[in-house]
Amino acid sequence: MKNTKYSGKYSKSFFTDNTIRFTGKIGENFSKYFLVGKNEAVLIYNFKELELLYAKGFKNVLGIEDEDVNMLMLNEQYDETSFEFTNEFHDRALIHLLSNKKNIKSFSSSALLRSKSNDIPIFMNLQVISTDEHGNLENVIARLIQDPTLNFTKIVQYNLNGDFDEDFIYNINHNLDFKSTISFREIDIIDKLKEGFNHIEIANFLGYSGFKVSAIIELMFKRFKVKSEKELIEFAEREQLIPNQFTNYFPPFV
Repeated sequence: MKNTKYSGKYSKSFFTDNTIRFTGKIGENFSKYFLVGKNEAVLIYNFKELELLYAKGFKNVLGIEDEDVNMLMLNEQYDETSFEFTNEFHDRALIHLLSNKKNIKSFSSSALLRSKSNDIPIFMNLQVISTDEHGNLENVIARLIQDPTLNFTKIVQYNLNGDFDEDFIYNINHNLDFKSTISFREIDIIDKLKEGFNHIEIANFLGYSGFKVSAIIELMFKRFKVKSEKELIEFAEREQLIPNQFTNYFPPFV
């Protein structure tokens, strides 16, 4: 990636070409707990042992047999825009998760991506599902949902949630180096601007300060090369970013 220290090298250092560790009866037990729909795929990865514990449904979503899935391979399956986003996002997230122990299990993220093999959008959700006895990151579950009803454009739509340091959340959700991105919260801000809300009213809705909402809007002006809130709204409509398509979108995360 250009002009960023988050090139994906950090996160890739934790990925291997090892395939599924558990098959047979243990794999069947995973399948009973983690239900997988027709157009869904699920994996569980252990960052402590660097092992892929479980993978199911990847033939339907990415055209890869489950027994052939590995983390290095999956990292290369996205189109150029999604690939650049995931490189930076995964680097930032892992650096934080592996250097902190506080509230790690509160981490979850979502992103709308596209693979190189077809144009159907993929909604990817990540969640930390366990830590070790010392509070270090252990297992993460990823669920990929192929959903033709969602709109994917050149702007990657994403979100990160968790009980973390405010600066970390702010920088990931509003100030990535890769600029072809917009967070769900930023989409909410544009939605509210279109509805006629002022900055203070939007701040109350999101739990932000009025100053922070104004700062986020200025960041979007620069990122999308617009000069006014009217132009920002028009840009979001043109790119099919509003209305927020995730407001009532509740896929099964775990």
